[in-house]
Amino acid sequence: MSKWQIVVHPSPDIDAIAAAWLLRRFGGEKYLGIGDAEIVVHNGSSRKEPGMIFVDCGGQDFDHHPPEKFPGECAFSLVIKHLEIEDDLCLEKITKMVTVSDLAGGDHPFSLAQLVKDLSLTFPDEPGKAIAWGIDALEAKYNSHLEFLFSKY
Repeated sequence: MSKWQIVVHPSPDIDAIAAAWLLRRFGGEKYLGIGDAEIVVHNGSSRKEPGMIFVDCGGQDFDHHPPEKFPGECAFSLVIKHLEIEDDLCLEKITKMVTVSDLAGGDHPFSLAQLVKDLSLTFPDEPGKAIAWGIDALEAKYNSHLEFLFSKY
């Protein structure tokens, strides 16, 4: 069992899931062993235990609420800045998708963000389904960007 827990809000959306994915995928230098972190749903407690990182909830760590305090930011963008990975070209389109979805909404019915939302609504008592699917989809998208940008023609 990992010493890390990444805490997301109930009915996790693409912003919360993508922020958790970033921490697990790129956070190893700042958070040793976080690649194996368990992603759990916030239970409403404001008590933070050692090894817990909150994303998009709880008023802690990477929560971009209230929006007046973090204009134009979402949990995903806060994590990117914290991990200092703003220059990763493979994250560029993912960042745009997550940010626009979280701040503006109006997603295409078959967008990654909308599908995650639909999974959360379809399985409200099983948030792990949306989380696992969203993380797999983000990993696949990131890897396809890597392949495209760095493949030798």
